[in-house]
Parts: sequence; C-alpha cells; structure tokens
Amino acid sequence: MAGVVDPQSPADRHRTHRAHVHHPDRRPLPARPEPHRRRPWRLSASLQGARQTEDDAEHARAIDTVVDLYTADFADGLTHEWAANHREHLRRATINALARLAQRLEEHPDKAIPALEHAIRLDPCAEPHYRSLMKLEARLGNRDAVKRTCQLLSRHLDDLDADPEPETQQLLPNLPRSRPR
Repeated sequence: MAGVVDPQSPADRHRTHRAHVHHPDRRPLPARPEPHRRRPWRLSASLQGARQTEDDAEHARAIDTVVDLYTADFADGLTHEWAANHREHLRRATINALARLAQRLEEHPDKAIPALEHAIRLDPCAEPHYRSLMKLEARLGNRDAVKRTCQLLSRHLDDLDADPEPETQQLLPNLPRSRPR
C-alpha cells in the first residue's frame, strides 16, 4: 500500500511506522484537559464582558459562562510562578464577578443567593460574602439558612484560628426574624 501512495518509499515503511505507533513502550496521549485549562482566554473574555456591561441580562449571561468555564482552578498542580499568579488572578476575578452579580440581583434574593454561594465555595473565608448571603437569606425569611451560613463561616474561621469581624458578629442578632411582606 505504501508503494501505491509513494512509489519512492520503501515497501516496509508502513510496517515500521505501524510498529512504532503501537509499540508497547509507547505512552498513551494524556486525556484532554478540562475546558478552563484549554481555553483560559474564554474565561478571561467572559469576565471582562461581565465587568464592562451595564445591562443586567447581559451581565448574568456572561457570569453564567464564567460559572460554566470555571470548574476548577486553572493549571491546578502546575507549580510555575506564572501559572500560580494566573490561577489566583482568574479565581479572584471570578469571585469578584459573582459578588457583583449578587449585588445587581439584590432585589431578587432567590437569584442572588446561588452566586454568593458559588463565590463562598471559591473563597470560604471571605466574610463580606457570608454577610451578604445571610442578609439575603433573612430577606427570604429563612432563619435556619442564616444560622447554617453563620456556622459554616465559623468553622472556616476556626480552621484559621481567627475570629469573625465585628460586622459579622453584630449581624446575626439584627437580622429580621420573619418573611417580608
């Protein structure tokens, strides 16, 4: 067959190539990386789009794209300084975008809560996000969720041997106890 395609090629070239490709010592190709590892520029572009738009619907679509693309830390396991810096930049930018989305959706707590919960998963010690989440849960009249959120923050801060900020300590007793009308 090799002689038909290229009459100048040796007849055993095809066998040699095939033996090389299927040699038992040959390592398999690595699995395709996650989308955020293949296309970090799409994540960056979506974050930039979310920052630049004034339209709430467009902003929400951009954040949905960010959430879809950011499934794990960028280049996780890669220890080069450039990768660590870019990984932290993308993580911070994603957290900030989620917090901005929650701020824009404050009048719709049921839509803002998932954004804050996602931001908290990415940064479990960011007290301002916990405070915002507790306020929204209280507006929905979900006092148990407020307590669970407070306990979650306390556990994360205990791991760091840190105390809650005064604003956080004052918040729980001052939250409304019933569903708004």
